[in-house]
Amino acid sequence: MAPLSPLLQQSLRLGLASLITAAIALWSDRIAFVWYPLLAVIFVIDDNDELTVKAALARVLGTASGGLVAFLVHTIMGGWPAVLVSLLLTVPLLRLLGWQGGLSTAVTISLMFLLIPHYTALNWDYVFNRTVDTSVGIVVALLTALLFWPKNRLQRIGALERQIHTSLQTQLAALTAWALGRQARPAPLSRAEFTARLLALEQLVQQEQAGHARHLLRQARWRQRLLIWQTIHHHWVQFERLLGQLPADLAGEPAVAALASQLQRALQQLQAPASGDGPLQLQPASREQTLPSLLLLSLEEEHNRLRRALLSLQFCERSTLPRTASSRLEPAR
Repeated sequence: MAPLSPLLQQSLRLGLASLITAAIALWSDRIAFVWYPLLAVIFVIDDNDELTVKAALARVLGTASGGLVAFLVHTIMGGWPAVLVSLLLTVPLLRLLGWQGGLSTAVTISLMFLLIPHYTALNWDYVFNRTVDTSVGIVVALLTALLFWPKNRLQRIGALERQIHTSLQTQLAALTAWALGRQARPAPLSRAEFTARLLALEQLVQQEQAGHARHLLRQARWRQRLLIWQTIHHHWVQFERLLGQLPADLAGEPAVAALASQLQRALQQLQAPASGDGPLQLQPASREQTLPSLLLLSLEEEHNRLRRALLSLQFCERSTLPRTASSRLEPAR
């Protein structure tokens, strides 16, 4: 069977969570207002949220904190001014406690508590019961999302970076074989695919920086790694563009036969960049070379910049948490 589209998965999760929540609400005599847990389901079923046990706890505790703040504010003022004060207290409180996952439901429950027709009758029993009602919807929604097509942005970030690594490694191996005369010159790496993966990686990192796992991103230095990947993307495109101006058959061109060994060394440096490697020198000692000097100089410059960027990425990865061997560029075998 073909995998379901993300939109269909999201719709099924929302429908199933709503069905289970409504069934629990109708079966239980404790839940007096069914729309409280159903509204919580709608807010919690978020395709961009990382669904973990910590996130679930943040949702429940954030909602309870929002109800408590709303009740305390209600004792001194009412109406829209009370809503404003409640939001001014709830948002920094949840950020301080690290419960941003419950911000949406906490704000919603504050609005409902302070704007009900007879909010002056608000008491501890009402706050506790409605918080329990909302928590039921939160728990059902989180369990549904964890059991059906769970998504973890951190895993997706790592998998996406490994895909970019693999594509570069494969292209470098093909270019090395071309420089050795073992195969025809490969087509350039798809710029659209490379750019799309890089943009998707940046979007996932930006989303996660606003979530509860942002400290893991700081530990992995993802902000620096994204900047390095942008540099690699730029210089890689320029490097392949310049390689396309070389003869297709290096071995068959006597005038550029000496360039093949140097180009092979250059590609191997990109596969396994080392800090001890000196700058690339493609300019021949004699004047028998027929290739334009400007082209060779440009190749040298782009190669050296690309190697330094890959070396920076290597150092950045080594200084972070342990990672798998597949997450870096390895020498071609």
